[in-house]
Amino acid sequence: MSASNNKNMKWVNFNFVKTVKVIKKGKFLTSLDPKLVEIWLRTYEKSVFDFKRMGDNFERFQKEDPDKVESDIECITQSSDWEVVHQNYECSKNPEFVVDESYFGKGDLDDAIQEWIDTKRVDITSIYATGHNPLELQDFIKEYQEIFNKIWKRKTIYDLKEGRNGTDNEVGLYFSLRKLVGLEVPEGIDTEFYIEWSNGKGFDAYLQLKEEGWVRSNWKGDANYEKWLKENLTKEEYKKWKGTFEEDEEVEETCEVT
Repeated sequence: MSASNNKNMKWVNFNFVKTVKVIKKGKFLTSLDPKLVEIWLRTYEKSVFDFKRMGDNFERFQKEDPDKVESDIECITQSSDWEVVHQNYECSKNPEFVVDESYFGKGDLDDAIQEWIDTKRVDITSIYATGHNPLELQDFIKEYQEIFNKIWKRKTIYDLKEGRNGTDNEVGLYFSLRKLVGLEVPEGIDTEFYIEWSNGKGFDAYLQLKEEGWVRSNWKGDANYEKWLKENLTKEEYKKWKGTFEEDEEVEETCEVT
């Protein structure tokens, strides 16, 4: 459903939190035992700050007003400057949605958000539209029919279930389908069904697809062809393939000589 069709306009209340870490560098000369000086520093720190239990965590809080704390720190660092070393930004994880009946139509960001939502839809149609070998696609789906039937009911990839041990992994199957037909798959996404299927097919099945005309090029110098072989063949099969081409080259050279 398009965002413009939603008559209930809502305010989205959220926060961005900026956390800034700063340091104040200090130094002083001493002729005393380093170990004892370090202990003195820890003791001085405790005199500036106090520690109290806050819920389940120990938090440091100021014993006196901030100006007094700053003054005590400056007293030994002999520096008034703080240096920013790190900044972190985080958006609130649970925004609040509040219906406002006085507003109708479409929000300022709705078009941009809707465009993003459209890219995240579970799009089975695009898989069939690639023109991939229909027999292989049919066999692949049939192999995992029960999970595939559930994928049809999902609107976006965020609605897909991620089952345990691959028994009901809708995410894995959907992106395995996309990989099978050559569509883009985000980096790091599980495609275990595709790997399992490819390992099961092996070299003979690929040759069958080549003979049927589904492989556009099988010339030995085609980088895409060799890349497919490296990704999908076992080490033994790949060696066999390489060995076959080497033999072919030797035959060609021999023919040229004679």
